[in-house]
Amino acid sequence: MIGVITAFRNEIDRYLKSAGFRVVEECGALRFHGTAEADGVIVVEGGIGKSGGQEALERLLERHRIDLVISAGFAGGVTQGVQPGDLYLCDRLMAVEGPAAIWDPGSMLERPVAVDPNVEEQLRSRGIQFVRGPCLSVPHLIPTTSMKRWIGETFPTSIIDMESYWVAGAVAARGIPVGVARCVLDTVDQTLPEFAGGVVNDGKSHSFDKAIKYLARRPGEAPKLIRLARQAKTAGESLSGLLSNLIDCLTAQPVTKG
Repeated sequence: MIGVITAFRNEIDRYLKSAGFRVVEECGALRFHGTAEADGVIVVEGGIGKSGGQEALERLLERHRIDLVISAGFAGGVTQGVQPGDLYLCDRLMAVEGPAAIWDPGSMLERPVAVDPNVEEQLRSRGIQFVRGPCLSVPHLIPTTSMKRWIGETFPTSIIDMESYWVAGAVAARGIPVGVARCVLDTVDQTLPEFAGGVVNDGKSHSFDKAIKYLARRPGEAPKLIRLARQAKTAGESLSGLLSNLIDCLTAQPVTKG
């Protein structure tokens, strides 16, 4: 069975809907999505950050016999030219911990991730455009342009997230193959609205009513929220397409542990 771990449903909502997934179990902040049509796949939603991602994996392995794990979600761009909807299959994962003042390439954590060349070839033959490259996991949301630029200039990566290094490490420690799929949500030149930080801190998507209340207090943020919502739609559709094709390619061939 393939297990998919994601932070928020909207990151892969189109995939869940197209395959007929529904919530089959809830465990605290985690939601498990399953479907009879894709009985070889289980999706866990709610694995946010280091602790959330590792917790999602633990609960997943308690409940199912998993042969392969895919960590899928959005990423932030930290270099010029990276655009919303750009896809990455990550082959090198890095991480920094603690306050930003002590982040340094010399002390960052790092691990490789295998990308099956056969799967890569199949995806490209289907017209899926993606970058095979690195991702840096950071301990908290990076909302400002200045900090994104500094990360892109300091570390060997074009994208950042909050989970992939930690999920991949925990999976590898159990001898289970892992894949990491990321899609760019925001660009290096884009400062995120405060509302976005609230989503991450709360660990769940905000309702429409909460967004309206937020805008009533900060009407000047409306353009930023509208832009981010459009980018989330673009990124969600792009990531769902990659995930659907990736799982199709993986289930068409045997998965070997290692």
